[in-house]
Amino acid sequence: MKKILAALFCMLVVFSGNAFAVESMGLYQVRAGDNYSTFFETVAYSYIARGQFTVQITFGEKETQKIDKNSGLAAQFFFLLTRSDYEKIFEGNQKLENFSLNDQMWNRKISAETANGQRVIQVQFENAVDDEITSVFKRGRLDIVLENGKIALLRMMKEKKRVLGFGGYKTIFLGEARGMNRSAAGLSLRDHGEMGRVTTAAAIDMALVDKSEKSFQAALASERK
Repeated sequence: MKKILAALFCMLVVFSGNAFAVESMGLYQVRAGDNYSTFFETVAYSYIARGQFTVQITFGEKETQKIDKNSGLAAQFFFLLTRSDYEKIFEGNQKLENFSLNDQMWNRKISAETANGQRVIQVQFENAVDDEITSVFKRGRLDIVLENGKIALLRMMKEKKRVLGFGGYKTIFLGEARGMNRSAAGLSLRDHGEMGRVTTAAAIDMALVDKSEKSFQAALASERK
């Protein structure tokens, strides 16, 4: 039954003309091969719900202007997205204003606009509960500028409410990276480990429709033909 559903899904994508936009997907880095480099990556894990994948962002030491060492994963951020979410935010010319993208940890409002050859994305996030101290909340902003196949700008700021709420918020992270080149295209598929990458719309859709090791292998095989 799963095979039939996957096949029908792929046929629908092909004949509808609404294939998943893949132009901006991939791994972007400031310095390729550097473990401490800032990176932006599109990844599908088999254990995430069907149809969803993540955009993962981590700032390296050289692009970090300020960080509170006691704030855990302050230099990291991620989006859990559907195909349609990604297209609305990162692809094309659609203008967004306060588009909501929420989960159990983050409440996000996203605005995006294309002008002068740039796709400018702004994310305001808040009410993120700290993993260790559930009474502490965080907020911040993420800016992404896509231009000419690169991430021209990636900037993030995070704040954390002070203890017991006295004194408002303190900045726990500031980071900025410019001129991030794409070192790998498409969607990275990961089950118990890295399985490979798919770069075509049809293969990406095939991988996401079932979200299993088997569907990932089938998607990878489809690109080798």
